[in-house]
Amino acid sequence: MKNSLVNAAVAAVFGAVAALVVVSTGLGGGPPEDRYATIELYSINGTCYIHTDQQYIRQRRNGNVIWSIDNRCGGETANAEVTIVFTGQNPCGTSDVLHDRRKIKCKVRGDAGEAAYKYDVTAPGAQKEDPELEVA
Repeated sequence: MKNSLVNAAVAAVFGAVAALVVVSTGLGGGPPEDRYATIELYSINGTCYIHTDQQYIRQRRNGNVIWSIDNRCGGETANAEVTIVFTGQNPCGTSDVLHDRRKIKCKVRGDAGEAAYKYDVTAPGAQKEDPELEVA
């Protein structure tokens, strides 16, 4: 009887640990959480620069990546659209060029290969940047 209780307690602990691993790694098959990043445009001495905060985004297939755009540049860039173009294959289920003034959304295709996808972030009159989106 005593051994049965000990075995049941050990099994419960292992079961709880296994469940925690499945939930934390996303192996449970639930929908992937959205991933967020910010594209910042800022001016230094009249030159507009782009910075993407997160330089490296990891997302699962069928998950969304949402970039919010914070444009603090003036001149020709003040109301310009920001553009994302993937260099090589596009893991998003949308057109090859993603663009907007406030927010850009990418739904990772269900058949996208597991890889790191480089992309260029551009805006008229601004220095471009090339972060990565990893599909895992």
